[in-house]
Amino acid sequence: MMKRKILGLAVVAALAAPSAYADEFYLEVNADYENPPIVGGDLGTKAGGVDSNTTGVFNSATMTYWSTTTITDANSDGVFSPGDTVVGTGGMYNVPKLGVGTALYGENRVTGFNPSYDGTAASPSDNAYGDYWFLSFGWTDLTGSVNATGGITYNAGTITLLYSAFNNGTLVANMQPVMDIVVTDGANNGIGQSLDVSGVVGYTGIDLTQLLVGINPTSTTIGDLFHWADGELFSALLTGINWDSNQNTSPFWINGVCYGNQAGCLNDPTYFDPTSPDWWGLDLFAAAGGTGILAAQHDGSFTFSKVPEPATIALLGLGLLGAGWTTRRRKS
Repeated sequence: MMKRKILGLAVVAALAAPSAYADEFYLEVNADYENPPIVGGDLGTKAGGVDSNTTGVFNSATMTYWSTTTITDANSDGVFSPGDTVVGTGGMYNVPKLGVGTALYGENRVTGFNPSYDGTAASPSDNAYGDYWFLSFGWTDLTGSVNATGGITYNAGTITLLYSAFNNGTLVANMQPVMDIVVTDGANNGIGQSLDVSGVVGYTGIDLTQLLVGINPTSTTIGDLFHWADGELFSALLTGINWDSNQNTSPFWINGVCYGNQAGCLNDPTYFDPTSPDWWGLDLFAAAGGTGILAAQHDGSFTFSKVPEPATIALLGLGLLGAGWTTRRRKS
């Protein structure tokens, strides 16, 4: 019995390992943007980069964006209920509907990194992130369905991370795709509460040898951009990198009507409480079999983590099995 229990623990540990923690990373942009050789470009040099052409080491990135989701009454019961399907757009690829939302960089971008630079030599430099280079993202096919508790569970779609650079307000590189996140699952995303999804990093259709465009001539390629803290390239793994995001949603719009605590929005508590008897009767569809539009503004963060090598998982399992066998022998 003990051996079987330990085996179960080994399986749980192996399954939990990929997303149990965030691995540290830094970005190589092949330019010292904090003291660039351009007119008026001296922003002052920050300590804390891995070298002068990189950022410092971070454990997560922060973001803000809009999303627009179309919900279809797949079971034709005329109300928001389990089995109804959803498909959404977001970020720089957001397709606003009913006059709500944007696809503008200022409201759809990576806003910064954690830990942030605090002026001390020990804190990580962002190498003038946001002043000369920046990251954004977008998607057109985030899909899922309404679950039994009244939330939305996402299970597919591709989020593309995009790199851009500009000089004195002029774009010199506009949204170069540098990474894909293939969505694999999502938390129980309640309307008006969250949009949390997880996925794996991929590079399908992305030319890793393409040069990043910047202010200065550069030899940095797309494949050179992301490094783990030990210097290993993300692109060296190709597969085996998890991406996890956590976002807050406020306010949100149902068919163009705003809900939330902000000025001008309705503050109806039934839209925030899945246990409310009115929850299943959300007025999303004009008629049975129709569609409704959910739009929202989000703020959150995301992390990267390495998936353990199969051999590592096997050793972990064997170690736990060995512990179980030893316990069993001692007990007997």
